[in-house]
Amino acid sequence: MRKIITLAFLATLCLTSMAQVNTPKKLTREEFREKQISFITEKAELSAEEAGMFFPLYFELQDKKAKLSRTPWRKMKKQTAEPTDEECDKMLTQFYDSRIEASQLDKDYYDKFKKILSPKKIMNIQRAEMKFRRQMMHGKCH
Repeated sequence: MRKIITLAFLATLCLTSMAQVNTPKKLTREEFREKQISFITEKAELSAEEAGMFFPLYFELQDKKAKLSRTPWRKMKKQTAEPTDEECDKMLTQFYDSRIEASQLDKDYYDKFKKILSPKKIMNIQRAEMKFRRQMMHGKCH
């Protein structure tokens, strides 16, 4: 049962847009973000001014979402015995609630992003972000 829960959490986490990616070469948070800024700025064709206004908000959002996703994982890791159905239900409910909260954050920040960028630019950023994460997972982003 614990393996199933662990696999469910891992699969779900892989499908969400979390800020952290395991890469073959360990990067510091700052190095990762520098690469991310460079890649997204280029691929989404952001001006220096647009990038300067966008990325502080973007990383604020990423930090909030990362904090949300850590809480259920920490509780699960602390569990030493096989969890009961009630404990599994509680952990999964907290996990899904954190995903709902993260989605609401995405929506709230989209409204903030629209104040500085066009929806088309925001869409280009989303596409660039997905491409960046794929390349980082495959060790192709230098």
